[in-house]
Parts: sequence; C-alpha cells; structure tokens
Amino acid sequence: MTKPILILDLGSTTCRAFVISSTSFEILGSAKYETKLIQTDDGTCEINANDLFSNIVKVLRNALKDAQVDAEDILCLGMSVQRATFISIDKVTGEPYHNLISWSDRRGNEFVDDFNDGCFLKLINCGAAFLYWITRSERFKQVSKLKMINNFIAPRLSHLMQTNRKLKEAVKSGRAAICTVDTWLLNRLKNFNKFEKFDFISDITNACATGLYDPFQLDYVSMNLKMIGIDRSVLPRIVDNSYDFGYTHKGVLGVPVHISTTIADQAASLIGNACFRKMDAKITLGTGTFLNINTGRKCMGSRTGAYPLIAWNTQTRKKQSSMVFYTERPFNDSSTLIRFAKTIGLCTNVEDLSDMALSVNDSDGVMFIPKFHSLAGFIGYKQSTTKCHFVRAILESIVFKAANFYFLSKEDSNYHFDKIRIDGGISANDFICQSIADLLNIPLERGNNSTELTSIGCAYLAAYNCGVLDELESASKFYKVQKTFIPNEVNRKELFMRYKKFEELNSRYD
Repeated sequence: MTKPILILDLGSTTCRAFVISSTSFEILGSAKYETKLIQTDDGTCEINANDLFSNIVKVLRNALKDAQVDAEDILCLGMSVQRATFISIDKVTGEPYHNLISWSDRRGNEFVDDFNDGCFLKLINCGAAFLYWITRSERFKQVSKLKMINNFIAPRLSHLMQTNRKLKEAVKSGRAAICTVDTWLLNRLKNFNKFEKFDFISDITNACATGLYDPFQLDYVSMNLKMIGIDRSVLPRIVDNSYDFGYTHKGVLGVPVHISTTIADQAASLIGNACFRKMDAKITLGTGTFLNINTGRKCMGSRTGAYPLIAWNTQTRKKQSSMVFYTERPFNDSSTLIRFAKTIGLCTNVEDLSDMALSVNDSDGVMFIPKFHSLAGFIGYKQSTTKCHFVRAILESIVFKAANFYFLSKEDSNYHFDKIRIDGGISANDFICQSIADLLNIPLERGNNSTELTSIGCAYLAAYNCGVLDELESASKFYKVQKTFIPNEVNRKELFMRYKKFEELNSRYD
C-alpha cells in the first residue's frame, strides 16, 4: 500500500493538519487548532512562537491519530504557510527577539504612508515610467506604479528596529536572523526543543512575498534593504520548492519524517485548483480575498496594482529551471467582514448568511463600505431595512472586491478567461459565488474540498517531489468540480450598477 502524506497548513488564524492519500489525494484524517492572536488597539497583531509550535506538534499528532496512521507509515511531510509573517531570532542560540509579527500587524502604517507620500517614491515611479516607455520592460512597468503596502515585511521590521534595541544591535552585528514562517518552522521541526543546527533557508514562494525580493531579478532588492538598514546576511538563502529540506526531529512525531516541501499558502492554492496553464485563474475567499492568475514562465508587471509573485519552482526535482509566476491582487478583510456580521448580531451562525442574503431580492439600497480603519460602514439604510438586507450588503462588498480585481486585470493586459475557479472557507457561500459569476459574466467552478485545496495543492507538490507523480501538472486529473455557477445575464445589469456605486463610495473613503 502506498504511504499517505502528512500536510501542515499554517494559516493566519488556524493551524490545520491533514493525512492525505498519495494515490487518490482524499483526506484520510485531520486536526485543527485556532491560533491565538495577541492584538491591541495600536495595531499590534502577534503570535507567541513557543505556544504556536507546541500546538503545531499537537495538531500533527492528532491528525495521525484521526487517520489511524502511525508516523513511520507516512511518506513525507509537506508544509503550506502564511506569507509575510516573520520573527527574528539569534543565529547562535535560537532565542527570539520578539513574537511572530503577523502580516496583518498595522504598526508599520506610518512608515507606509510616509514612503508612499514621499518624493523618493515619486522619483522612482517617474523614472521607471520613462524607462518602460523606452524598453517596454515588465519590471519597469511594475515599478512605475509601485506602492509600499503594510503586508510587506519592511514597514513592520522598520518599526521593530526603532523600538527593540536588542534586535537593532543584533541586526547591526549580523547575529540576527530574520525568518519568514517557513524558515522558523523548518528549524523548530528539525531541532525540536534544543537548538543545535540552524539551516537559514527560505523557499522562493515565501521569500518573494516579503517585499524584499525582486521576482524579476530573482534576488533581494539592495535599495529596500538599505532603506530599513539591514544587510543580506540577516536574510535567508533562497531555495526552490523541491529542495532537500531534511527530516523532522524524532521528538516531533516519534520517528524522523522527511520534509518534502514548503510553499506559500496562495501558491499552494493555485496548485490545488489545478491552475497549471498560463492564464488559469482562481479566486480565494478565506481570511482575505485574492485573485491569482498564472502567467506561466514570464514575470508580468502591472500598472493597476497587481503584484507579481512566484507560484512554484521545482528545479531540484526537474534538474532544470521550472519557475512559474503568477500575479496577485489582495483584499485582507474578508473573514473580518463575516465575523463582523456575527459580532453585531446579524446572525448567530455564519453558515446562515447565504440563505439570509437570498431571502431578499436586494439590499434595500444599503451599501457596506469595508473600511475598518475609517468611519465607513453601512450607507443608505432606512426604516424598511432588515437584518437580511444588511447581510446582503456585507456579502456584496466581498463580491465587489473580487469583481474589481477582475476588471483591473482585464484593463491591465486584456486577459481572457473561459472560467475562474474559487476556493477558501467563504467559497462555501453560494450567494457570493453566484453573484461573482453574474457580475464577471464568467462561469465560476468550485471544486470538491474547496475549503482544503491549499492543503491538497501542497500534497500534490509533496507527492511530485517524492516521485509519486511523474509531473506536477498530472495532478489536474484529481481536481473535481463540485458545482459550476453559470452567469445570469438578468441579474448582471442591476448588480453592475450597484458595483459602480460601491466603487464610487469606496474611492471616497480611501
């Protein structure tokens, strides 16, 4: 019997583990842990690293127990992790200088605003625009509209360097190691509770999401490092997704288990949705809303806000360059909107939201502008407005965000899509899926296990690295459509008018 694969999916708010068949890729067992976030009013969002690692070990063991599989019967371990969350540790002792700083931490906002409003960025944008006009280089196209965003590591690291004296001194001396989640987790799993050997590496899909790495040049950006006062010696060496990552310490699962791959969550989701061909696209509705488009072997620039990233690179396995790129447009507050509906008493169970939205013909003129850091919110409510109208307005705001990403992508490069796939926890909401299909006028495919396709994509990659799959693209045969949402032209006209109104109000509160 072929051994199953153990997958760790470390997301923004949950830590999940799955035991997945390496032949059918069906889920044989699972376990879940809600990540405890340390949040304060000043924008802090941190995670205690020791607590998180303890629960990672528990969730891995519990998944094996649920599947009734022993660790020695596991083929390998694959890991999909959240991007741009980071921790700084001492290279010698392994001790952290601070907690894990979540990608959603807002303490770098002032740095972002100052940089984006400054003359230096304007000079860079103008220079790049001129060079793009001359060369038509995709890299200069991207830089011509470049903006700093708080999801990048630089703003949050800059804040820490100003407030954490020990970290600043360690960075200056080169003793600090700035680790993305994959780097930190690899070393914890390989060393367990005793720091013996430090393997300072990061996989390319996680590295390119830091904002410190140039996917066009395939190297760290010297200007960005100088801007925050760090040297490349404090950053990990970049490896591909089929690199030999070694084995877990026997203390983790009782026996050493081969670590077959690490990969960033949205890249794994792209694989899980079988988006292997150029121009294959998927929308993920999870903690955030993401539109990801496979751009093949070419790194594509954007003048409308998309970021080019690396989807996967299996050079070690293929014995030749196998880099695949994609573009991404993110909105970070989707799950926050769903929780908000429950928090203000619109529902007692989020699973009821779709039925509530479908129980009314429209939102009664109500719009919801999702700006949690400003005064925006519900607009246009009246005496006739009910809970169901409010719910519909909230769900439509997620639809409109996804639609905006699509229309910007069409404007950017005249992309053509025959269909788009959808996954993530919120993709179980039929109202949202159908509304997106109607507004985009494109069929939307939701696959089986649509809430677990990140983990399944990681399992495909792990299986390929272990030789179970001859080609990564052959995993396409395992993707099964659970439901196709066919566009309704009658609904589109009214929905598009509401979308234009949403865009007008949304820009007013920017």
